Amino acid sequence: MKTTAIKTQELETEIDIALFYVRVNDDDDHLVRLTNGNTIKIRTTCKPHGTFVVFENGNLRFTKPVKIVEDAKQKN
Repeated sequence: MKTTAIKTQELETEIDIALFYVRVNDDDDHLVRLTNGNTIKIRTTCKPHGTFVVFENGNLRFTKPVKIVEDAKQKN
């Protein structure tokens, strides 16, 4: 059987991101490290449309509210 394969090359380049977003799973816990060094868990609960984490102008934000579930004692 013959098939077509596409050859790719890895090229390193610097990019300047203005906007980037990622959908996070609803009802999943996500570990977050705060600037003070503490770690907490947050949970997204926005069904059916979901929650996105957006990186814009050097800042992160959520498109919907998230709940702080608990303080997480996690070793680094």
